[in-house]
Amino acid sequence: MSKTRKDQQAASAEASGAHAPTHDLQAERAPMTDRVNVEPPIMNGMTASEAKIVGSLALVANLIVGGIAAFAIGIWQVLLGFVVVGTLAVVWRTSIWLASTKRGKPDGFHIQRMRLWAARKGFGSAQFISHDSAWELGRPMPGRKR
Repeated sequence: MSKTRKDQQAASAEASGAHAPTHDLQAERAPMTDRVNVEPPIMNGMTASEAKIVGSLALVANLIVGGIAAFAIGIWQVLLGFVVVGTLAVVWRTSIWLASTKRGKPDGFHIQRMRLWAARKGFGSAQFISHDSAWELGRPMPGRKR
């Protein structure tokens, strides 16, 4: 009957007079709480939501360009090449560009900036407070004139 590695380590620790640890060292480490609510990067620092946005825009653009090229040349496989290879190339190159652009910025910075831009242009509803205004009590303050 063969012993497992753990049994062998325990037997060698008993033979040498040392006490085997009774608890797991991993359990003592504090969790990385600063990364708990952050979307993990999947490609060169690009998150999945950023990759979806870039991929869908690249797909549409390559579909149009590939369709024009396929119609002009007369070979439909050109469309397939543009859509597949072109989209992958754009996503890969954009992930490298975003990695250098995101350096030193907080997590989610670019997604928030994109959403603010889209809300200002009317492409979506504003999820953030995006206007400047002064707060007023509704009554005059003593010593101040309106």
